[in-house]
Amino acid sequence: MLYKTYLNAYDFIGNFNLYLGIENLSDLFSDNSYLMFFWIHFISINLFTGGWIVKDSQKFSINKVLLSVPLIATYLIGPIGLFLYWIIRIFYAKRISLYE
Repeated sequence: MLYKTYLNAYDFIGNFNLYLGIENLSDLFSDNSYLMFFWIHFISINLFTGGWIVKDSQKFSINKVLLSVPLIATYLIGPIGLFLYWIIRIFYAKRISLYE
């Protein structure tokens, strides 16, 4: 996909203009190639985070029904689902640790 985009003379360097304002960001999302890159990135990060949540929840035997809420939120709105899971995890683990 990157090679095909390169062949179509996609302006990768010009994409850094998105940091200049919201108008430049909306122009960037009007390109289908960039929109596809963003969507793949978004889905892969959310699926990785959801997989980590499931693996971590198995260590603490968190109820699967309760776990469904943060997993759905993680898939749709990544950081909010992760925050919900951390709140649930605090009650099951009875401690807060960032390095576990």
